[in-house]
Amino acid sequence: MSQKNTIAKETELEELVRRLAETEAALQGLLGSHVDAVLNPLDGAPILLRRTQAELLRQHDELEQKVEERTAALQRANKELRAANEELLVLNEELEAARMTIEQERARYRALFELAPNGY
Repeated sequence: MSQKNTIAKETELEELVRRLAETEAALQGLLGSHVDAVLNPLDGAPILLRRTQAELLRQHDELEQKVEERTAALQRANKELRAANEELLVLNEELEAARMTIEQERARYRALFELAPNGY
């Protein structure tokens, strides 16, 4: 290999190392202490990926639990609202029947009053 090729490859390698360090620093800034390294230099295992996947799974499970709890609460509230609505419909029917009875009685008394002799 020529010396120019060797120098070019070393420069390219240094640039890659610099970029990796910048990327790691940016990830550290974003994720705080959760990032030790992007890759473990000894075995090449993606430490960040495993940690992120574990955290995502934990958060997914947590969200699923919250969804189940809130769905159950909404179903209970919906059942209660249906029962209250049914009760209100029954009460409304009773009120309407009472109003009709009062109107009929009012009309009957008005007719009696209007047809009564003047002495009353």
